[in-house]
Amino acid sequence: MTPDNQIPERAAQVVIGIPTFRRPEPLARLLDTLSAELAESETWRDRGVRVVVADNDSDPATRDLVRAHLSDVPSTVVD
Repeated sequence: MTPDNQIPERAAQVVIGIPTFRRPEPLARLLDTLSAELAESETWRDRGVRVVVADNDSDPATRDLVRAHLSDVPSTVVD
């Protein structure tokens, strides 16, 4: 067991949460911007950044959208 102030080596240290509901265009713009920001700073890989998109609609297009825009970033879609 690790102390509360330590994060296991493989765990995400920074989680970016994005809630969405039937907003594919604004989500695509946000993901493009986020991807560009992360690409400018390679340190995100060392910091364990993970993106979680909470989609309150079960449309599979959201998963495809996230995959297309964040192909190099660990990401999860929760519906």
